[in-house]
Amino acid sequence: GAGGGVARLGGGGVNSPGASLEEAAPGDAELRRKQFLYGLTTSGVYHQFKEKLKPRVQRAVRARFSRRPADPVEADRLLGELYAYLMREVAAALQARLDWAQDLDGRREGGDRANPQ
Repeated sequence: GAGGGVARLGGGGVNSPGASLEEAAPGDAELRRKQFLYGLTTSGVYHQFKEKLKPRVQRAVRARFSRRPADPVEADRLLGELYAYLMREVAAALQARLDWAQDLDGRREGGDRANPQ
């Protein structure tokens, strides 16, 4: 699936935008974020994810906005609000995934801090 390849995105060395998340220096969150986003856009994962989400988003929009407002200004305002909401949700989901990956890397490097052995 689209989420399964996130840690393997790209190739190249640590300093290249396509370096894998495992190759990045520990604690370099900004580099990891850039690598993650670069990998999503260049590998086709983003496009696949978007295409999988499209029918679900369409169903949600149709359920919420069963009929389009007659006023074009109101319709544009609602579409703008919807777009902003969806972008916030995407950003939150990506941030959660990045946080999860960083947490996983921290456990690999320093052991499970919550449960030291």
